[in-house]
Amino acid sequence: MSQEDRPFQNFLRVALRTLRYKWEQVGMLVFSLAVLILGSEAPIILRVLAVLFSLLLLYDVGDYFLTRLREQRLKHVPLFVAIGVNDDEYIRMARMVWQAMSTPWNFDLHRYEEEYGLDRLRLSLHHESDLPQVGTRWLALVEKFGERLVRLGSSLSGQTVLHPFLNCPTALALGLGAVAGTRYEIVLHQLPQGGGSYQVVTSTLHSRQQRGTGVEIVRQDAPEPFQYVRVETEPQPPQSRLFVALHLGGYPLCAGIAQLAAAEGAAFACVTNTYQGQLKPEDDWLLLVREVKTLVARWLREPAVERIELFLGGPVALFFLVGMALGTFLPLTVHQWFPDAKLYKAVLKLDQLRRIG
Repeated sequence: MSQEDRPFQNFLRVALRTLRYKWEQVGMLVFSLAVLILGSEAPIILRVLAVLFSLLLLYDVGDYFLTRLREQRLKHVPLFVAIGVNDDEYIRMARMVWQAMSTPWNFDLHRYEEEYGLDRLRLSLHHESDLPQVGTRWLALVEKFGERLVRLGSSLSGQTVLHPFLNCPTALALGLGAVAGTRYEIVLHQLPQGGGSYQVVTSTLHSRQQRGTGVEIVRQDAPEPFQYVRVETEPQPPQSRLFVALHLGGYPLCAGIAQLAAAEGAAFACVTNTYQGQLKPEDDWLLLVREVKTLVARWLREPAVERIELFLGGPVALFFLVGMALGTFLPLTVHQWFPDAKLYKAVLKLDQLRRIG
């Protein structure tokens, strides 16, 4: 049950906190009211002063109480990532994000800027050019994303629900998810194929309501037999390097990664999907992510395996969740496909991201 589902408990918690931190003012307010009620024989000037004093105390205590009560509400905050788009396109997409957040999630950009200092730039990550095959730009963007998360944590009290809107390479989305981890409940948005408005594809809030476990569920092992993935090729025999193709949507990639693994003397595993690459919002995205995480963790427990290298195919939003599940402590390297050069390049190592955020 979320905080929004416990109004009485929140009210009582804030009332007790008000008594704890404003007990002197509350005591004086009770005394002043007692003077007004019982002191009918007191001089008029004393009663007037008691009224004024009571109003001042009531304003101070009431303002503290209402502010703390407002902080208990869930704060739904977007974080928009736009990579490889120009300024005009970025502004157009940002407007779509604010619109998607306005009515159902009660988000108002101007109010968040005035009350919390969170403006458009602090709630987005924009890089105009495409990311290079080599260099530190990938890591720099993950670091900036981590800074955005830290700023959210320092600016907002109470419980924050993060709404990622991602327009970026899949490998970067996975790295961003790894840094985000499980610190915030997540409502994940995605543009449908063919365009249109953003739609919600999964939410850890629903998991908390249905299972009693929220965002932490992505780190739990999935029950077997798996529902959404199957291992098409097992890594036999295990090697120190294991190339894992995650075919969770899009074009098949296992054959090409198998050839690459053979050329580099690495073991190879292919994980494909059971839904013909058509993952729908009504599917259980969190269970799918847990199944992927369970396989990766299992293969890393093999004594011979020192590092797993991931090759990704599927929805960008899905790989943000995969990153959340994997975290920043496992020896995992993420590869990105560069269509112009027609090759994969290693762009991020998740175990080098643990210092971020």
